[in-house]
Amino acid sequence: MSMIGQRISRKRLDASMLGEDVSDEERGQISDLFRRVRGVAEEVAARRGRPFLLAIRVSDSIGYCRALGIDLHTLLGEDLVGIVTGSGYFKLDPWDHLVTLGLQYDTPVYAGMVARRLMDSGVPNAETDIKVW
Repeated sequence: MSMIGQRISRKRLDASMLGEDVSDEERGQISDLFRRVRGVAEEVAARRGRPFLLAIRVSDSIGYCRALGIDLHTLLGEDLVGIVTGSGYFKLDPWDHLVTLGLQYDTPVYAGMVARRLMDSGVPNAETDIKVW
């Protein structure tokens, strides 16, 4: 699975991180990669005799995902992923945008909590500390 992440990261580096627009063809390549992964997951599910869900953790912005080469409408519309977590270091869109997309395709969407954004203040038992663990 790390190979998949490397491939997707490489695509993002090759285009969007260098200031270039990601083309529809490149978005299609990422979707094709997910189709192949979904095919393998289906084979595993058949051998195990139970479902094998794929989950993705993406930006909370549908447009930003598209700019990076990830077409969420295709991934959810073709049932290539079973769970979506919207997360990231910075928040771009309200949660309801991603939730609405999930509802449209009957795919669960969760808000991801990034630990580095929830650090303690450094003062023991400070009222501002968020108790997440």
